[in-house]
Amino acid sequence: MDPLRMTDKHTTITELKARFHLSELNVGHWNRIHFQLAPESMLEDERLTEYRFYRIEEMTDEKAAVHRLAMSNVIANMSDSRATLLYMLLSDGQGIHFYIGVASNDNGVVHDIGIKLERAFSSNLLGAKLAAVKPQDIAPITSLLSMKRLGVVTGVPSLNEEETRLGDEEFQGVERLVNGLAGESWRMVIACQPGSAEEVEQIIEQIYDLSTQLSSQMKYSVQISQNQSEQHTHSTGQNLTKTSGTSITLTNGEGDSRAKSVGVNETRGSSKGTSSSYDNKGTNHSQGTSSGTTTTSSTNKSHARGTSDSESVGSNEGTSDATTSGDGQAVTREEINKGYEELLKHLGETQISRFRQGNSKGMFKTSLFLAAKTNAVYERLSASVRSIFQGNNPTLTPLRVHRLQHGVAQLGQLLQLADAATGAQHPYSEAIYSLVSASHGRAQCSTWLNSQEISLLMGLPDKELAGLKIRKCVDFALNPPDLPESQQLTLGQVIQHGQPLAFKPLTLDKSELNKHIFITGVTGSGKTTSCMKLLLESGLPFLVIEPAKTEYRELYQKNPDVEYYCLGREDITPFRLNPFELVSSKETLTGHIDILKNALNAVFPMEAAMPMIVAEAIIQAYKRKGWDIFSNQNLLIEEPFALNSGAWPNFSDMIRELDSVIESKGMGKEFEEKYRGSLVARLTDLTKGTKSRMLNARHSIDFDALLDKRVVFELDEIKDENDKSLLMALIVTRLAETIKQRYLREPGYRHLTLIEEAHRLLAKPEPGEGGSKKLGVEMFCNLLAEVRKYGEGLIIADQIPNKLIPDVIKNTNTKIVHRLFSADDREVIGDTMSLSDEQKNFLPSLQTGQAVIYGGGWHGAVLTQIKPNANTTGQPIDERTIADRGIQQWWPQRARLFPQLAAQTHFDDPQAFIVYSQQIGNLLRLITLARQLQPGASLNAQLLRIVGQLKTLNACEPDLIPAMVAWTLDNTDLLPDAVHEKMPRRLAELLKFIDIAPESLDFTVLAARVNDMTKK
Repeated sequence: MDPLRMTDKHTTITELKARFHLSELNVGHWNRIHFQLAPESMLEDERLTEYRFYRIEEMTDEKAAVHRLAMSNVIANMSDSRATLLYMLLSDGQGIHFYIGVASNDNGVVHDIGIKLERAFSSNLLGAKLAAVKPQDIAPITSLLSMKRLGVVTGVPSLNEEETRLGDEEFQGVERLVNGLAGESWRMVIACQPGSAEEVEQIIEQIYDLSTQLSSQMKYSVQISQNQSEQHTHSTGQNLTKTSGTSITLTNGEGDSRAKSVGVNETRGSSKGTSSSYDNKGTNHSQGTSSGTTTTSSTNKSHARGTSDSESVGSNEGTSDATTSGDGQAVTREEINKGYEELLKHLGETQISRFRQGNSKGMFKTSLFLAAKTNAVYERLSASVRSIFQGNNPTLTPLRVHRLQHGVAQLGQLLQLADAATGAQHPYSEAIYSLVSASHGRAQCSTWLNSQEISLLMGLPDKELAGLKIRKCVDFALNPPDLPESQQLTLGQVIQHGQPLAFKPLTLDKSELNKHIFITGVTGSGKTTSCMKLLLESGLPFLVIEPAKTEYRELYQKNPDVEYYCLGREDITPFRLNPFELVSSKETLTGHIDILKNALNAVFPMEAAMPMIVAEAIIQAYKRKGWDIFSNQNLLIEEPFALNSGAWPNFSDMIRELDSVIESKGMGKEFEEKYRGSLVARLTDLTKGTKSRMLNARHSIDFDALLDKRVVFELDEIKDENDKSLLMALIVTRLAETIKQRYLREPGYRHLTLIEEAHRLLAKPEPGEGGSKKLGVEMFCNLLAEVRKYGEGLIIADQIPNKLIPDVIKNTNTKIVHRLFSADDREVIGDTMSLSDEQKNFLPSLQTGQAVIYGGGWHGAVLTQIKPNANTTGQPIDERTIADRGIQQWWPQRARLFPQLAAQTHFDDPQAFIVYSQQIGNLLRLITLARQLQPGASLNAQLLRIVGQLKTLNACEPDLIPAMVAWTLDNTDLLPDAVHEKMPRRLAELLKFIDIAPESLDFTVLAARVNDMTKK
């Protein structure tokens, strides 16, 4: 016999009839069954049992009734399996752990059925998370060594009636059991072995057979009757006839009849029966009496006359009496066997429906074991199980807890309890009590239960418990538009009730990327991961503007060709941008001036006439360089767009003009000082320090060349928020114009730009802010909307949607929303995605990497699990690597950024050229510093060291004077007053302050060479 099946074939009904009589039934028999462990010899080796367990880690927020129905389906799915279904509650005193699994002696079966269980559970309880228990972790789960008290529960659990429930409160949930024993160590194990259809049908046959017998003997009647009758009759008659000539006949008659009857009838009877388990006794008595009397009286007279000569005389006399009387009595009495009546009702109304349902959806031999460390905890556990899982209706199969003598070390031994009853059970125990019977008439410690009843025991909580998370779940659309494979940009997988659907990818249309994308989410929600996914999966060149972090360095791991520009870190990747330089001769000067003015207005708050004064200063700076604003031509320089043409002003030029414009307005001393303090001082800051190196340059890096690459601009080292915003604005405007010019040359060109923390550039104006800032922000919105027709796709990312100007959110075709907490942010973005209130309120519950995605024309928003292709928390790229890459990035642009120095030197090695340029700069800075310090040995030694290194680097041109002059011409913003006209004299003066041996620097030759180069 298979110890896991725990039964052989049932005894047939015919054999039962031959061995037992109906009079042996006793309802109280259920309470007299006691269980104990089988003899040790009957327990097989634990190693024969194989397991597959899953830990339930997370459930969705559903009502207990929903979980119960879903669990019923899971159990029904296992009704035809060849393994035992297991459910375990393990409390270790620190929390509760839920496990489901299967057990069998056949290892091959366990694996397949375990997968079947996992899929049935996941499909019926959508969103639940299961974690497979590793083989090495099964032993602690199945060990019972620490449990000192052990018991088994028999009986049929039942639900409370609806009217006993209070609203949505659930009083039979497993959380009440767990909370009642919080902090204690205990276990509850449920083992369900599927029953065969033949076994269930045989039990149903037993139920019908027993019901038939009970219905014929459940009631009988007793009748007593008595009857008596008596009769007496008496009659008299006389006749006279005389005839003489004439015939006269006279007749007189009189009659009297009486009859009487009396009847008596009496019947008596009795019956008596006795058996070993019960007896019955019955008597009957019937008596009846009847009597009756009948009396009849009659008189007649006749007279006839006729002529006759005859005469006759006659007489007759008689007496008749009749008397009838009756007296009757009847007594009828009916007797009902209440025990049979209750049993018949139980069989007809309960058992038949239970087993019929089990025959349809599965009937299981179910064992419920309880274990605890201490007797007190065991008693509380037993009482809680009985009170929670037993309904409020009376039943013949109540839950009973039977304590077992401890001796079990492993779960497998419990599953082998095949023969454990102390006494013989009744042959109808299965039909009446649902108690599983063994082949030789003893009870197993298991009960026949259907899937619905088992689901009440195998409860899943609707409230979070220590050890099991409950997560809110909301329905979203599941069917995004289908796209041709060539146009698909795969982001991740569609989520249904928290479960990613591996067969249902979420794809965006690559051809619609130029309609722009908006991405939002709080820190750590997966926003940057989604951005990287879009960039890498698009297959397009891209540019990233990252104001605050360095997370996009992870792109290097996927694509080593990514170029990084760390603004503010000249030692790693120098950056140059002259905002006054036009991209192409096709760009209008007036349009460029307006864009530059609005960029300054958007970043620096201006009031009254300030924006107009700034615009006039910009125009004057261009005029000073020979530009005619109306004709878009330079009147002084023939080829203004040639390298090193000197045709473009910078911020230093504009500030000088600004000071003149303010003075020319004649606003009075007070207003002049106010405007100088507000404008000149503020803009002068752009000509100092690192900002001067980046923004006060004469030349810009080649943005057109960047459009064919994958580029990241990092602004993390720029700490001033206004400076960050200005740099972002200037980069975006430069990029927009460059893209427009590229598109005119290549109509099919496509490119992506990602703007992180877009509120720095596209912030919603606050109440009371000047109109100039609002105009500046609107200009950027229009500019970004315009680039769509040039093949540019924008990805705008921000943590706080409510900070952005509404046009940004409204005019983006695709929205990707990660976790959002703020209610106003959820309302702003939710309204543009057609989200319901329930879906908006779900946004704070999104897990990391989950996003709600909505595209133009979609029928609904889709909940998606983004599949990352870059690790934002991994080991970042080393700065030395970025610096080496920076050198390679600079080398192709040396003619634009260092035109004089590149012409004076002959380097083939990019590294040598960069070091040479840096050391020239260090030499000139030391000379500048020497004007403020006393010459000394240490300063002279440092200067000589740098000079020696420079000569070694540039062996083909050992004379440093031309290089120093060239470097100064390329970087006129770096030395005080070192503008073009004053540079030769200033450089000569600086060198005279240094006490250097003539063989190192010849001052006479220096002055001559400087003058010669300046003239050139």
